[in-house]
Amino acid sequence: MALADGLGLFASAAVLIAAGLALLLALERVSDFTLAEKSGPAASQSDAQDHRVTVSPRHRVTNRAGAYYSLILLATAGMTALTTASDFMTIFVALEILSLALYILVGFNPREARSGEAALKYFLLGAFASGFLLYGIALIYAATGTTNLDQIARHLLVMSMPLPFAPLLPVGVGLLLVGFGFKVALVPFHMWTPDVYQGAPTPVTAFMSVSTKAAAFAALIRVLAALASYDRPWLLALAVLAVLTMTLGNLAALR
Repeated sequence: MALADGLGLFASAAVLIAAGLALLLALERVSDFTLAEKSGPAASQSDAQDHRVTVSPRHRVTNRAGAYYSLILLATAGMTALTTASDFMTIFVALEILSLALYILVGFNPREARSGEAALKYFLLGAFASGFLLYGIALIYAATGTTNLDQIARHLLVMSMPLPFAPLLPVGVGLLLVGFGFKVALVPFHMWTPDVYQGAPTPVTAFMSVSTKAAAFAALIRVLAALASYDRPWLLALAVLAVLTMTLGNLAALR
Protein backbone atom coordinates (compact mmCIF):
# COMPACT_ATOMS: atom_id res chain seq x y z
CA MET A 1 0.00 0.00 0.00
CA ALA A 2 3.07 2.26 -0.15
CA LEU A 3 2.05 3.52 -3.59
CA ALA A 4 -1.43 4.29 -2.32
CA ASP A 5 -0.01 6.12 0.71
CA GLY A 6 2.24 8.27 -1.46
CA LEU A 7 -0.63 9.01 -3.80
CA GLY A 8 -2.83 9.88 -0.83
CA LEU A 9 -0.30 12.45 0.36
CA PHE A 10 -0.07 13.95 -3.12
CA ALA A 11 -3.86 14.10 -3.45
CA SER A 12 -4.16 15.65 0.02
CA ALA A 13 -1.71 18.37 -1.00
CA ALA A 14 -3.73 19.04 -4.17
CA VAL A 15 -6.93 19.24 -2.12
CA LEU A 16 -5.42 21.73 0.34
CA ILE A 17 -4.02 23.91 -2.45
CA ALA A 18 -7.39 23.96 -4.25
CA ALA A 19 -9.18 24.82 -1.01
CA GLY A 20 -6.78 27.68 -0.38
CA LEU A 21 -7.33 29.05 -3.88
CA ALA A 22 -11.11 28.82 -3.46
CA LEU A 23 -10.91 30.77 -0.21
CA LEU A 24 -8.64 33.39 -1.76
CA LEU A 25 -11.03 33.86 -4.67
CA ALA A 26 -13.92 34.30 -2.26
CA LEU A 27 -12.05 36.94 -0.27
CA GLU A 28 -12.25 39.34 -3.21
CA ARG A 29 -14.45 42.26 -2.22
CA VAL A 30 -16.14 44.95 -4.22
CA SER A 31 -14.52 48.26 -3.31
CA ASP A 32 -16.59 51.31 -2.45
CA PHE A 33 -14.98 53.11 -5.37
CA THR A 34 -16.17 50.48 -7.87
CA LEU A 35 -19.64 50.48 -6.36
CA ALA A 36 -19.73 54.26 -6.53
CA GLU A 37 -18.85 54.19 -10.22
CA LYS A 38 -21.59 51.66 -10.96
CA SER A 39 -24.42 52.84 -8.70
CA GLY A 40 -23.59 56.31 -7.42
CA PRO A 41 -22.46 57.57 -4.01
CA ALA A 42 -25.70 56.79 -2.18
CA ALA A 43 -25.79 53.20 -3.37
CA SER A 44 -22.11 52.85 -2.53
CA GLN A 45 -22.66 53.86 1.11
CA SER A 46 -25.68 51.58 1.42
CA ASP A 47 -23.87 48.56 -0.05
CA ALA A 48 -20.79 49.19 2.06
CA GLN A 49 -22.93 48.84 5.18
CA ASP A 50 -24.29 45.47 3.97
CA HIS A 51 -20.83 43.81 4.18
CA ARG A 52 -21.14 42.11 0.84
CA VAL A 53 -18.63 39.35 0.07
CA THR A 54 -17.91 38.67 -3.59
CA VAL A 55 -17.87 34.96 -4.41
CA SER A 56 -17.30 35.86 -8.07
CA PRO A 57 -18.02 38.93 -10.17
CA ARG A 58 -21.49 37.56 -10.98
CA HIS A 59 -22.26 35.74 -7.75
CA ARG A 60 -22.57 37.89 -4.66
CA VAL A 61 -23.44 36.41 -1.30
CA THR A 62 -24.77 38.78 1.33
CA ASN A 63 -23.71 38.29 4.94
CA ARG A 64 -22.95 34.59 4.41
CA ALA A 65 -19.18 34.62 4.16
CA GLY A 66 -18.80 32.55 7.32
CA ALA A 67 -21.06 29.82 5.97
CA TYR A 68 -19.19 29.76 2.67
CA TYR A 69 -15.77 29.42 4.30
CA SER A 70 -17.06 26.78 6.71
CA LEU A 71 -18.47 24.69 3.87
CA ILE A 72 -15.19 24.91 1.95
CA LEU A 73 -13.34 23.70 5.04
CA LEU A 74 -15.89 20.93 5.63
CA ALA A 75 -15.49 19.72 2.05
CA THR A 76 -11.71 19.89 2.46
CA ALA A 77 -11.92 17.77 5.62
CA GLY A 78 -14.00 15.18 3.77
CA MET A 79 -11.56 15.06 0.86
CA THR A 80 -8.53 14.82 3.15
CA ALA A 81 -10.13 11.90 4.99
CA LEU A 82 -11.01 10.31 1.65
CA THR A 83 -7.42 10.41 0.38
CA THR A 84 -6.08 8.65 3.49
CA ALA A 85 -8.93 6.20 4.17
CA SER A 86 -8.12 2.49 4.41
CA ASP A 87 -11.62 1.20 5.12
CA PHE A 88 -14.73 1.22 2.98
CA MET A 89 -16.83 2.73 5.76
CA THR A 90 -14.40 5.61 6.15
CA ILE A 91 -14.39 6.12 2.39
CA PHE A 92 -18.18 6.26 2.26
CA VAL A 93 -18.54 8.62 5.22
CA ALA A 94 -15.82 10.92 3.84
CA LEU A 95 -17.54 10.96 0.44
CA GLU A 96 -20.86 11.89 2.01
CA ILE A 97 -19.29 14.68 4.10
CA LEU A 98 -17.70 16.02 0.93
CA SER A 99 -20.89 15.66 -1.10
CA LEU A 100 -23.16 17.35 1.44
CA ALA A 101 -20.90 20.40 1.56
CA LEU A 102 -20.71 20.56 -2.24
CA TYR A 103 -24.49 20.30 -2.65
CA ILE A 104 -24.88 23.48 -0.61
CA LEU A 105 -21.96 25.27 -2.25
CA VAL A 106 -23.30 24.61 -5.75
CA GLY A 107 -26.58 26.29 -4.82
CA PHE A 108 -24.95 29.05 -2.80
CA ASN A 109 -26.11 31.84 -5.09
CA PRO A 110 -29.83 32.33 -4.34
CA ARG A 111 -30.24 35.10 -6.90
CA GLU A 112 -29.89 32.83 -9.93
CA ALA A 113 -32.37 30.06 -10.66
CA ARG A 114 -29.82 27.90 -12.44
CA SER A 115 -27.71 27.74 -9.29
CA GLY A 116 -30.56 26.11 -7.38
CA GLU A 117 -31.33 23.89 -10.37
CA ALA A 118 -27.70 22.75 -10.52
CA ALA A 119 -27.69 22.00 -6.78
CA LEU A 120 -30.88 19.93 -7.07
CA LYS A 121 -29.55 17.94 -10.04
CA TYR A 122 -26.25 17.34 -8.27
CA PHE A 123 -28.03 16.22 -5.10
CA LEU A 124 -30.37 13.77 -6.86
CA LEU A 125 -27.68 12.21 -9.04
CA GLY A 126 -25.19 12.20 -6.17
CA ALA A 127 -27.61 10.33 -3.92
CA PHE A 128 -28.25 7.86 -6.74
CA ALA A 129 -24.50 7.27 -7.19
CA SER A 130 -24.02 6.89 -3.43
CA GLY A 131 -26.58 4.09 -3.51
CA PHE A 132 -24.52 2.23 -6.11
CA LEU A 133 -21.37 2.78 -4.07
CA LEU A 134 -22.92 1.54 -0.84
CA TYR A 135 -24.44 -1.50 -2.53
CA GLY A 136 -21.04 -2.35 -4.01
CA ILE A 137 -19.43 -2.07 -0.57
CA ALA A 138 -22.10 -4.37 0.86
CA LEU A 139 -21.44 -7.02 -1.80
CA ILE A 140 -17.68 -6.86 -1.29
CA TYR A 141 -18.23 -7.21 2.46
CA ALA A 142 -20.46 -10.23 1.85
CA ALA A 143 -17.76 -11.80 -0.33
CA THR A 144 -14.75 -11.08 1.89
CA GLY A 145 -16.18 -10.63 5.40
CA THR A 146 -14.44 -7.29 6.00
CA THR A 147 -14.48 -3.65 4.90
CA ASN A 148 -10.79 -2.99 5.65
CA LEU A 149 -8.76 -2.62 2.46
CA ASP A 150 -5.61 -4.23 3.87
CA GLN A 151 -7.56 -7.23 5.14
CA ILE A 152 -9.35 -7.57 1.81
CA ALA A 153 -5.97 -7.58 0.03
CA ARG A 154 -4.63 -10.30 2.34
CA HIS A 155 -7.88 -12.24 2.07
CA LEU A 156 -7.70 -12.32 -1.72
CA LEU A 157 -3.98 -13.06 -1.71
CA VAL A 158 -4.44 -16.36 0.12
CA MET A 159 -7.64 -17.10 -1.83
CA SER A 160 -9.62 -17.85 1.33
CA MET A 161 -12.82 -16.33 -0.03
CA PRO A 162 -15.86 -18.57 0.62
CA LEU A 163 -16.84 -20.08 -2.73
CA PRO A 164 -20.63 -19.57 -2.37
CA PHE A 165 -20.08 -15.80 -2.22
CA ALA A 166 -17.34 -15.55 -4.86
CA PRO A 167 -19.67 -14.22 -7.63
CA LEU A 168 -20.56 -11.24 -5.46
CA LEU A 169 -17.08 -9.73 -5.68
CA PRO A 170 -17.01 -8.75 -9.39
CA VAL A 171 -20.54 -7.37 -9.09
CA GLY A 172 -19.50 -5.31 -6.07
CA VAL A 173 -16.42 -3.99 -7.89
CA GLY A 174 -18.59 -3.03 -10.86
CA LEU A 175 -20.97 -1.07 -8.64
CA LEU A 176 -17.99 0.66 -7.02
CA LEU A 177 -16.78 1.75 -10.45
CA VAL A 178 -20.21 3.23 -11.15
CA GLY A 179 -20.16 5.18 -7.87
CA PHE A 180 -16.62 6.46 -8.33
CA GLY A 181 -17.29 7.11 -12.01
CA PHE A 182 -19.91 9.65 -11.01
CA LYS A 183 -17.55 11.38 -8.58
CA VAL A 184 -14.77 11.75 -11.16
CA ALA A 185 -17.17 12.38 -14.09
CA LEU A 186 -16.19 9.38 -16.19
CA VAL A 187 -18.18 8.76 -19.36
CA PRO A 188 -21.09 7.85 -19.30
CA PHE A 189 -21.52 9.11 -15.72
CA HIS A 190 -20.57 12.69 -16.59
CA MET A 191 -23.94 14.08 -17.70
CA TRP A 192 -24.32 16.14 -14.50
CA THR A 193 -21.06 18.01 -15.04
CA PRO A 194 -22.02 20.79 -17.53
CA ASP A 195 -25.16 21.89 -15.68
CA VAL A 196 -23.52 21.81 -12.25
CA TYR A 197 -20.34 23.60 -13.32
CA GLN A 198 -22.27 26.33 -15.14
CA GLY A 199 -24.74 26.88 -12.31
CA ALA A 200 -22.26 26.88 -9.43
CA PRO A 201 -20.29 30.01 -8.39
CA THR A 202 -16.98 30.21 -10.24
CA PRO A 203 -14.70 29.50 -7.22
CA VAL A 204 -16.84 26.48 -6.33
CA THR A 205 -16.55 25.16 -9.89
CA ALA A 206 -12.77 25.55 -9.78
CA PHE A 207 -12.66 23.85 -6.38
CA MET A 208 -14.80 20.92 -7.55
CA SER A 209 -12.99 20.41 -10.85
CA VAL A 210 -9.60 19.97 -9.16
CA SER A 211 -9.86 18.81 -5.57
CA THR A 212 -12.87 16.51 -5.86
CA LYS A 213 -11.28 14.64 -8.75
CA ALA A 214 -7.95 14.30 -6.94
CA ALA A 215 -9.56 12.92 -3.78
CA ALA A 216 -11.86 10.51 -5.63
CA PHE A 217 -9.05 9.20 -7.83
CA ALA A 218 -6.84 8.65 -4.77
CA ALA A 219 -9.62 6.66 -3.07
CA LEU A 220 -10.28 4.65 -6.24
CA ILE A 221 -6.60 3.76 -6.60
CA ARG A 222 -6.51 2.64 -2.95
CA VAL A 223 -9.48 0.37 -3.59
CA LEU A 224 -8.03 -1.07 -6.80
CA ALA A 225 -4.67 -1.63 -5.10
CA ALA A 226 -6.43 -3.75 -2.48
CA LEU A 227 -7.99 -5.80 -5.28
CA ALA A 228 -4.71 -6.20 -7.19
CA SER A 229 -4.31 -9.90 -6.30
CA TYR A 230 -7.82 -10.71 -7.53
CA ASP A 231 -8.54 -11.81 -11.09
CA ARG A 232 -8.92 -8.45 -12.78
CA PRO A 233 -12.04 -8.22 -14.92
CA TRP A 234 -12.37 -4.62 -13.78
CA LEU A 235 -9.20 -3.61 -15.63
CA LEU A 236 -10.88 -3.90 -19.02
CA ALA A 237 -13.94 -1.99 -17.81
CA LEU A 238 -11.75 0.76 -16.36
CA ALA A 239 -9.70 0.96 -19.56
CA VAL A 240 -12.86 1.30 -21.66
CA LEU A 241 -14.18 4.06 -19.38
CA ALA A 242 -10.85 5.90 -19.58
CA VAL A 243 -10.73 5.72 -23.39
CA LEU A 244 -14.34 6.87 -23.72
CA THR A 245 -13.76 9.75 -21.28
CA MET A 246 -10.63 11.01 -23.03
CA THR A 247 -12.12 10.62 -26.51
CA LEU A 248 -15.44 12.30 -25.75
CA GLY A 249 -13.74 15.07 -23.77
CA ASN A 250 -11.37 15.93 -26.60
CA LEU A 251 -14.09 15.75 -29.25
CA ALA A 252 -16.33 18.00 -27.17
CA ALA A 253 -13.48 20.50 -26.75
CA LEU A 254 -13.09 20.72 -30.54
CA ARG A 255 -16.70 21.76 -31.08
